[in-house]
Amino acid sequence: MNAKTSKETADREKACRFLLAAFFRHGLEIGQKLVEIFQPHQQEGDPEPGFYGTIVAFGRGLKNAIEKVVRADKVLFAANAALDAARQSRDDKASHLGSKISALRNVCKALFVDLSVHQLGFDQRTAQDPVPLLIQADRVVEHLRSDEATTAEYRFEGDDFDPRKYADEVAADARGVRDSLDEVADTGRRAETALLEKRGVTKEYDRLFLHGARTFESHCRLVGKNDLAERIRPSEKRPGRTVVAPTEVPDDQSEEPETEQSAAGEVDTSEQAVEATASDTGAEPTESVVS
Repeated sequence: MNAKTSKETADREKACRFLLAAFFRHGLEIGQKLVEIFQPHQQEGDPEPGFYGTIVAFGRGLKNAIEKVVRADKVLFAANAALDAARQSRDDKASHLGSKISALRNVCKALFVDLSVHQLGFDQRTAQDPVPLLIQADRVVEHLRSDEATTAEYRFEGDDFDPRKYADEVAADARGVRDSLDEVADTGRRAETALLEKRGVTKEYDRLFLHGARTFESHCRLVGKNDLAERIRPSEKRPGRTVVAPTEVPDDQSEEPETEQSAAGEVDTSEQAVEATASDTGAEPTESVVS
């Protein structure tokens, strides 16, 4: 099964692709207009303003950043899925062990003449949580293996009940629960590591997105493209996303120039924009590691 991503990451990816499309579709035009604005103020020997080259480089950095976020989110989703599976296995094994202990208590209560179930290590009620259940299991195993249990008088003659046999079965089931507890702990640590990794790369992406979108927004306003500026304006409340949720990629849906020639002057328009909605990516909330 392919790993999924959270809705927050899907929204960030969509906003990023929208911003990149704006960069590479309109960046050259805006860069040329900025040169026209500032050229009259330049003196002989001053370097030519390289606005578009800066936009291209920044856009590629932003693209790498969102790819790291998506990868980290998929790793986190897979880690959480593994953790859920480990917990389910633990719960199933604990339920089986608890049922066996309860059944044995009822058998012993009806079978032994002089020994009470308490003397055989049973509690009045079987624990549900795996940890106290294991404590009960160890106590039951110890008492069923004792001479007191193996030599006790049965209520019914000819009964072939073997305390040590059932003690071995309880001990084997208890080992399975312990192994499951270890597996839950290991997968929990991996999920926690994945969560911290995702938070780190997401924080870095949000920082780049905010500065890039703000800078490009100001460039757009400087040359009179206020409508585009509004569409790529970064949100203060929703990091890594625009104020207005993007519904389409600007104009011809181009993203990144593929050649040096296009970066220098001719914009490549062959890239197809991706509408990374939650439904398209199978988005699910994944940023949680619950004990």
